[in-house]
Amino acid sequence: MGCDIHMILQAKGPHDKMWSTYILPDKYVGRDYSFFGILAGVRSIEYEPVSGPKGLPDDLTIPLQDRLEALLIETHLDPDNPEYHSQTYLSMTEIDEYLEEKLEDMTYFKEGSDYDPVPEMKKLRELHDFMKHFKVRGGEVRLVMGFDN
Repeated sequence: MGCDIHMILQAKGPHDKMWSTYILPDKYVGRDYSFFGILAGVRSIEYEPVSGPKGLPDDLTIPLQDRLEALLIETHLDPDNPEYHSQTYLSMTEIDEYLEEKLEDMTYFKEGSDYDPVPEMKKLRELHDFMKHFKVRGGEVRLVMGFDN
């Protein structure tokens, strides 16, 4: 039995009371244990994670534009559902700081290369760049995720 990630992107402007929720492209979700390890220390200890699991954010809101989609997200992020575990969230700032620090560490580059990061770091950098499209001045962007068994 494998482990999959279930992840949403949320963005909020400086004057917004609620988060807007977006579904991520398929290339960022699914089954990639090394990537899970970098995001949250789940299923892989090859690299230091951005952050270990810290639960869901207190202000998690999921708009009900599409009730079926919202139900699916709520199920995967439900901390009381025993099939799902290691719920956490990462701010864009946390990912910024992690990338800045780790991309100076040669452990995160392909052997023999000082400019080509390992695939997991490339994927994190691509995800970070994708997140930038949702950030407004003074606003916040975060990833909210959980894992299944």
